[in-house]
Amino acid sequence: MLYDDGSPLTSYQRHLLALARAMIRKPQILLWEEDLSIMDSSALNALTNYLDQVRVKGKKLTTLL
Repeated sequence: MLYDDGSPLTSYQRHLLALARAMIRKPQILLWEEDLSIMDSSALNALTNYLDQVRVKGKKLTTLL
């Protein structure tokens, strides 16, 4: 993946993009391949909010670390 100017995304940006794609697809299973400690506070808040919404809606989501 590249920016408009052709420079590549950082590994952190690729990680956030993969997380966003997973959230949009509303999976039943999430498999984490990387440590969540690399995420900044806004990304962690977005993830927490997503997981809370899934729980409130009564849907089942399995997460594997």
